[in-house]
Formats: sequence, C-alpha cells, structure tokens
Amino acid sequence: MLLDLLLDAETSERSRVVALVREHAPEYAGRAEALALAVGAAPEAGFLARPAAETFAAHLADPDLAPGDVVGAYRVVREIGRGGMGVVYLAERPDVGLRAALKVLAGPVADDDALDPDLERFREERRHLAGLVHPGVTQLYDAGHTDDGRPYFVMELVEGEPITGYADRRRLGPRDRAELFVQLCEAVRHVHGRGVVHGDVKPDNVLVADDDEGRPVAKLLDFGVAARWRGISRRGTEAPPLPYRPFTYAYTAPELVAGGAPTPASDVYALGVVLRDLVAGGPAAPRGLRLWLKALAQRAASPDVGRRPATAVDLLAEVRAALRVESQHSSAPLSSPTLFALVAASALAAAVVARAVGRS
Repeated sequence: MLLDLLLDAETSERSRVVALVREHAPEYAGRAEALALAVGAAPEAGFLARPAAETFAAHLADPDLAPGDVVGAYRVVREIGRGGMGVVYLAERPDVGLRAALKVLAGPVADDDALDPDLERFREERRHLAGLVHPGVTQLYDAGHTDDGRPYFVMELVEGEPITGYADRRRLGPRDRAELFVQLCEAVRHVHGRGVVHGDVKPDNVLVADDDEGRPVAKLLDFGVAARWRGISRRGTEAPPLPYRPFTYAYTAPELVAGGAPTPASDVYALGVVLRDLVAGGPAAPRGLRLWLKALAQRAASPDVGRRPATAVDLLAEVRAALRVESQHSSAPLSSPTLFALVAASALAAAVVARAVGRS
C-alpha cells in the first residue's frame, strides 16, 4: 500500500516515491503528497492506541465536501469525523427532516478497483451494514456515488459517548455497567449471527446515549474493518482476504496481531478488554459481582483462545447468570467472590440445561 511505502522510505526518499506515483498512477498523486506530508508531521507516540491509518488521516484535510454540498438526497452540514479510508459528515435530508451520518470514501477512486484496497473495504462496510438489523447496531439508510465517482453511504446518526466514559461520568455501579455490557454482547451476537466479525470492538466504537425515557442505549458502530468469517461473500463466492486491515492494538486479539484471520473468538477477546475497562471504573461496591466480572473479563481477554468463552452468546450467558445471582442476593450480597462464582456457575448451568431442553 501507498502508506506502507512511505513509512518504509527514508525521509530523503519520500519525494521519489511521490514522483513515481505521479508518473505511473496520477490518480493517486494527491493522496501520495498528502500522506507524505502526514508521515513527516505525525507524532512518534500513540500509534498503538488507535489504527495507524487514523493517526495519519488526522493530519489530512479533505476540502471536497463543504457545508451546503448535496450528496444524493442529503445536504452536508459539517464534518464530524474521519478514519483511515473515509470521512464522516453530519448531513440532513430536508424533505423529511432527517439528520444522519454521511460517510464518503476519502481520496480519488482508481480506474482499476483491484489497485485500491480502501475502496474494497469501504464497499465491504456498506454490504455488512446492509445485512444488519438490530437496535444495538447503527442502521444503514442509503448508499450511492458522489458526482466525482466516490462511493458513499448514509447511516443512522449515533450521538453519545464511549461506553466507558458514559459509565464513569455517571459513576455507575457494577450492575449498571454489566447491563450496558449485556447490550453490547447482544449487538455482537447479532453481528456474528449474520456471519460477520466486527474486528474493532472498543469503547470508541460503542456509543451510549439516554433514550426518551432516560434509559441508556448502547450502539455498536464503525464496521470499517469488519470481515465475513464463514468464508462466503454475499455474492456467493469465496470471500478473499483483504490485504490490509488496520486494528487498535490494545483491543486486538494476539492471533490477529500475528496475522491470523478475524473470527468470533477475536471479537470475544475485544469484548473481554472492554469489560475489563468497564469493571475498573465506578464507585466502591460489594465485592462479589465486581470481582466475578473482573475474572470473567480476564478469561475472555486471554491470549489463549481455548480459555475464552467460545462465542459472544456464551459470554452473554455468563454475564446474565451473574446478574441473576446478584438480584437474588441483593438484600444479603455474597461478599465472597468464590461463593458468588459457585452460585453464578450453578445459575449458568441451569440456564444452559433449560435452553437445551427447550430445543429438544
């Protein structure tokens, strides 16, 4: 990829890379020049905290869409975010009064689609969103191409704050934090049920806001690095692996860092890290539930795939079992984490048996 070439090049060689791009692929000349400037200006620290592509994109300006520009039936209001391959705008559809998020591919589109992995990832994100219908997942509204040929899609505008920030600002206790996590697990379960791995589950991609009745609602968004894990694309052909998928190191399973393919187990790892972050915050509370959730988070985020709950469904079942135990003993909390774990395990086993009987 262009970014990789510029990263590998010495400072004195970057102008040569840009010149070669200008000569052999002029449609990428603008992107090459912008990335070369970004590589030189980017800070050395912080690359492990978020995808490197986002770090560089933060140094770039995209003047193509300005407030008032029209894309399809939507009018651009302002830019609200950008990532490694796209820019997101707040947009309005005047005829129905709908506010939405408009995501447009950054940079030019190559004549040969095979030369542009960003374009293929962008298209994949649109396809994934089209197959997901769940209250905990951002909804796709529309898709198309801009006048200059760049693909775009319009999706639900999710206004909220990262799940950990929401919980910390409101000083939520362990139970409320666990219930927020249940919402996230339900969303990931739906994604996996559609044959998709999210690939970048982290607090910044799980926004929480209060509904009209003051209840917190968690939404999973940003499917820019999602992948199909059942091996078959929606077109009915073998889904080829994309050559490059950025990831957020702190929430990425070791097998992905080592170059492995995304699987539901890698999303379970990320869920475990999110749960660990959630449990770490909040006011003091009875030890039973908090310590049990902490132990569950440690197991879910284990480097050993075999130690993790097998699926998001299993992780969800364990959290729900713990919440049932906490409710049943709310008047006399089980202060011993060992005793709490035994009772929770018993409740989980009962739930699994009941589910199995119901299927027979």
